[in-house]
Amino acid sequence: MHPHRPSSKTLGSKTLGIAVFLTAVAFFLLALTFAPLLGIQNDEALFATVQYGPVAKEFRMRAFHHDVPLMVMTYLGTLKSLFFAGVFTIWNPSLWSIRIPQALLGAITVFLFALLLNKASKLRWVGLSGAILLATDPSYLLTTVFDWGPVVFQHLFLVSGCLFLLQFHHTKREKFLILGFGCLGLGLWDKALLSWSLFGLGLATLLVFRKELFRLLSFRNAAIATASLLVGALPLVIYNARNNLKTFRGNAKLSWSEVAPKWVPAKSTLDGSALFGYLVREEWEKQSITLAPGSFAALSFNLRTRTGEHRQSWGYVGFLLAAGAIPLWWTCRRAVLFCLIYLGGTWLLMAATHDAGASAHHAVLLWPFPQFVIAIAIGCLAERFNRLGMALAGLIMGLLVTQNLLVLNQYYTQASRFCGGTVWTDAIEPLRQSIVNRKPQAVNTMGWGLDYTLTMLEKGTLPLRHAAGYVADEKPGVDDQNAIRAILNEPNGIFVGHTAELELQPGITKRFETVANGFGFQKEMLESIPDRCGRPTFEVYRYVRN
Repeated sequence: MHPHRPSSKTLGSKTLGIAVFLTAVAFFLLALTFAPLLGIQNDEALFATVQYGPVAKEFRMRAFHHDVPLMVMTYLGTLKSLFFAGVFTIWNPSLWSIRIPQALLGAITVFLFALLLNKASKLRWVGLSGAILLATDPSYLLTTVFDWGPVVFQHLFLVSGCLFLLQFHHTKREKFLILGFGCLGLGLWDKALLSWSLFGLGLATLLVFRKELFRLLSFRNAAIATASLLVGALPLVIYNARNNLKTFRGNAKLSWSEVAPKWVPAKSTLDGSALFGYLVREEWEKQSITLAPGSFAALSFNLRTRTGEHRQSWGYVGFLLAAGAIPLWWTCRRAVLFCLIYLGGTWLLMAATHDAGASAHHAVLLWPFPQFVIAIAIGCLAERFNRLGMALAGLIMGLLVTQNLLVLNQYYTQASRFCGGTVWTDAIEPLRQSIVNRKPQAVNTMGWGLDYTLTMLEKGTLPLRHAAGYVADEKPGVDDQNAIRAILNEPNGIFVGHTAELELQPGITKRFETVANGFGFQKEMLESIPDRCGRPTFEVYRYVRN
């Protein structure tokens, strides 16, 4: 630590603590403004299948005369499922009951990130700066409140683990070693993709803090760290022990030819533009709604009209400039180099992983370390140049945060006026109500995007069947055709799916209809369900004999 830097007591002053807390609260409130705008996406509800749907034998174990779910998928654990099982005991599954807890966890991560920055840099304002940058970052906020990754627990356990391990480095107290590796283990169980981050952390530690690592390395500390990691990830360990390392055999395929193209989604995640056209519909869509005068949505649209379209923040440019400002952050070079090596190593492994790393919910797993680099550079600027530096740092922060908020406002006004993307449609709730009112004996879903959400919202009580699976091939086989014939002859059965224009698997409904026609059945429309913008989104129908 440099002698002119403020002490840790000053860093943890009450005023700064309150400011960081208010930043986390502001993030929470900002997230809540977005929460009701979009419908529940299918993967967003995937975790609930553990509680309300049958769990495949591969993903559970028998203990104390009970089935204990270990995993949702080969690389996705049931930590989030267990967390929300507790939430759902006091609050029925709904849009609010899944998004408010996620927003709260995201706010806690913002607060912990500020603590991590302060402890790592010893710069007075850097924790608050980093918290503000993270709290207003479009990609972080949107993937937190609309968590289809999932990413919320990944961020929470990554930041918590790093914070505890840094505290262990400072104090040498074993409880922080246990907590640090325990958090990383829980993150690994939550989603095995945290192994990307573990690789990056290990590489950065070895290259930047090698002396400190070997000074702390002992048989006892290694044993404690390993045991804590394994205990945190115990369900994942048990699953792989029982299934011949299936998590890593099935998902750890590297393809270095895929690396270069994946820089594009990483860049668009950094500048906040990655989710336009997916999370929200674009402004050139035909269907839109008239906003009530004086409403928050109307104020948002008025701001967008006055300031123009803002689809990109300055996060990408800010990160590149901060990373390149080597003379500026040289006094904090170890912290910055650690982040840069972590980001490079983690992203490289992520991008090289076959069929992964090419979307925003993967790239955002690098967060909050891009904000770490920017905040350190701004903090060093403020410290090295006194009042002038403070003024420049304040100006840069103001520009970055303003641009973040303008991009978030762009998302908000598009979601308000043009509604969510196909898989984020708010028509899912009237569809659910339509199904419940009809009391069908069978609900045949056509195409992807419905099953998990309907299962969660109705707590597994709907008689759902993924009928689209029988026409997955262009020419269904004999067994599939026999299954279709049996479905068509069921009394009081209905079919639900997207309209032809919005089908996620184009041609599925038409293919099923062709087979049904061959058996002497024709499609009879029962209801067309639009979204809030009036866009026909779902169809409810049945098949009757000609």
